[in-house]
Amino acid sequence: MENVTTMEIMNVTYRVLDVNLSAQILTITREDYWTGFCSPKFTNTTLDPTLFDFGNGNFQNLTLTYGCALSSIAHPRQLTCSTTTGSLFDVHMKPGALGPDENCETSVIIPVRYSQSLDTLDWSKLEQSVKQGFDVKLKVDSSACNNCTKSNGVCGHDLKLNQATCDYSQSKPGAEPPAKPGVEPEAKPGN
Repeated sequence: MENVTTMEIMNVTYRVLDVNLSAQILTITREDYWTGFCSPKFTNTTLDPTLFDFGNGNFQNLTLTYGCALSSIAHPRQLTCSTTTGSLFDVHMKPGALGPDENCETSVIIPVRYSQSLDTLDWSKLEQSVKQGFDVKLKVDSSACNNCTKSNGVCGHDLKLNQATCDYSQSKPGAEPPAKPGVEPEAKPGN
């Protein structure tokens, strides 16, 4: 079994491919597309804008439409999948962030790293692009996290307050949180 780091963002599980700590950039990809395109979680790729920005613009949006009526004419931007019961359905890929068309039940928008026109993308190239992932930049207060870890805390993020937090409950014995500015530490007995 391979050791894989995953994280959940907006109810979608992502595989973490790379972490650049100094630039605060993660390279991630959707876990449900790691092994193919026929059984995803039907949720668009949406990032929490208070925590993440899409990286350096090296991606394009692609729409995969599902539950499409079977077409009698196959074309390269169509993939035929089968369900566990053996019934067949088509998946279509379209450039851009679009909804499902009238012949399809649902759609999923995914970012792909692809420098050429999406019109030249086929299923093999899409699989390669998904395995490369896409970059997201963390929007965190790195100075607050650095101060936290320097004082033996564990840095986190409070979603309600939208700010860094520091947890000392897992600190080494004897470690104490730093004094707050303008507040004198309590005197200990025997001092």
